[in-house]
Amino acid sequence: MQAVSQAGPSDIRVSDAAVERGMRWVLSMQSKNSGWGSFDKDNTSLLATRLPFFDFGETN
Repeated sequence: MQAVSQAGPSDIRVSDAAVERGMRWVLSMQSKNSGWGSFDKDNTSLLATRLPFFDFGETN
């Protein structure tokens, strides 16, 4: 969004609209617990932590 706002098209309204859409999307990705997911929000599944090669440093 910063790059769009700095190097946007000659029509400032177009770049402002793009930045606004980007901000709305980023804010919509925040989880209910105030965290930020890497790929999706509100994913509390522990399935990935059960895979031995994909344990995120978890100890079971």
